[in-house]
Amino acid sequence: MEKLQNNPILPDSWINVEWNEITAPDGFRRGPFGGNLKKSCFVEKGYSVYEQYAPINDDCTSFRYFIDEEKYQELSGFHVNEGDFLISCSGTMGRITHVPVGSPSGVINQALLRIRLQDQFILPDYFLKLFRSPLIQNSVLNKTVGGAIQNLAAVKELKTIPLPIAPLPEQKRIIEKLDSLLAQVDTIQQRFNNLPDIIKRFRQSVLAAAVSGKLTEQWRMVNEILKPTEVLNNLLHARKEKWEEEQLKSFQRKGKLPTNDKWKNKYKSPQEGYLDEYDTTIIKSVTKDWLVCNLDSVSVMVTGKTPSTTDDTNWDGDIPFISPSQITKEGCVTAPSRYVSTIGAAKTPILPKNSVLVVCIGTIGKVGLLDKDAAFNQQINAMIPVNGMNKMFLFYWSKTLHDWLNKTSSAVVNAAIINKSRLSIAPCPVPSIEEQTEIVRLVEQYFALADTLEKNLANAKQRVDNLTQSILAKAFRGELVPQDPNDEPADKLLARIKAARLEAEKIEKAAKKAAKATKK
Repeated sequence: MEKLQNNPILPDSWINVEWNEITAPDGFRRGPFGGNLKKSCFVEKGYSVYEQYAPINDDCTSFRYFIDEEKYQELSGFHVNEGDFLISCSGTMGRITHVPVGSPSGVINQALLRIRLQDQFILPDYFLKLFRSPLIQNSVLNKTVGGAIQNLAAVKELKTIPLPIAPLPEQKRIIEKLDSLLAQVDTIQQRFNNLPDIIKRFRQSVLAAAVSGKLTEQWRMVNEILKPTEVLNNLLHARKEKWEEEQLKSFQRKGKLPTNDKWKNKYKSPQEGYLDEYDTTIIKSVTKDWLVCNLDSVSVMVTGKTPSTTDDTNWDGDIPFISPSQITKEGCVTAPSRYVSTIGAAKTPILPKNSVLVVCIGTIGKVGLLDKDAAFNQQINAMIPVNGMNKMFLFYWSKTLHDWLNKTSSAVVNAAIINKSRLSIAPCPVPSIEEQTEIVRLVEQYFALADTLEKNLANAKQRVDNLTQSILAKAFRGELVPQDPNDEPADKLLARIKAARLEAEKIEKAAKKAAKATKK
């Protein structure tokens, strides 16, 4: 038989055949129209209805729907037998499963294509691997039709897709070689799949060591450090200065500068101590060389507020408005969907760049770091670091507080919440500003290493994924295993099968003719 032209050049003993040439009679069958298999047909127990779940998950054991004996017989043309192949035809297309021995009797639904092979011509495992190869996947998926929901093309088009067929003995050799190689690839992929968790734990370990003092043990041995009381006195002085600075900014936004210093009397000293009811493992391991106080002592804390959304003059300005959805799990703050105007800015707190955000309603404990001045909503409490408090150290420490915040939160209208007064007394270890700077440097160094590892891992995973496709492509070009001149060429096998098929069809016709004559 002449080889089809849109497949690569094959070994002489191979042959390109149209897909329908290797299927059994009625080997291509698309599922019944929806009207033939409606939900009103389903019963609690009975024959299984095979859905796209089977090929997408390569699983023929889970079913949602069943039909009774009468409906099963009515849909006899759509029965599923052991050894059939089921292909997903809508949405997630081109997935395939081989129905194993012992699978329940049932029918296909409208989103499946059922394939039955002449297995004396092509081995099932050979076909399964061939179908999953880029050669056939590209051919199948290029024949999609439809708009929002893509569907495979009509069966008559799929039947003409050319398949490269090796002699039966070589098919067996290819299967054995692929099983060996792909098992090795799977082992590598499983190892790669374990690495993200290892890298995640590495980052967590770095943070734990950083905020407990273990990361800078050697640094403290060769550097002079302040006593905890000196650190606290410096922070308290710096906190009052930061509060006054932010109050003046607020006055300026409202256009009402104070005429005297009486406003300074409204300053409230930070709360003393910290809540240890839910003391974390990290706090317990903090070095004795450091001060341990609370977040209220190291920052000016502010709760967000949303300007009236019915007043258009509050919006469409230049000041970003941040909500929890703009804070990523890594702590970045993405571009907001709304911006506050100058008028709106007079009605809501505006945080300076480098403030630390903590989500305190709903997704408790998500932490972000502002890279520009911004307004923010009431689901967020923010900390403006005082002089003597490194913004990144405060950010890293806040990220370790996730469990503490969730344990100490309360529920209001079915939502978890931790208010500003509660957050204020969250514990916070404080080394000197010099040691904080060294800690941040080391953390960023280790995190950069983790980033490099993740990037290399992603590249390696991509190469392994490509390797699988490369191996399959090579297999079905006839390049994976050597050809054996003693193998019966595929074209001769096909000719014998065609002859046998014609003979079977003649016998079937004669039998039908005899049956009609008997009835007469």
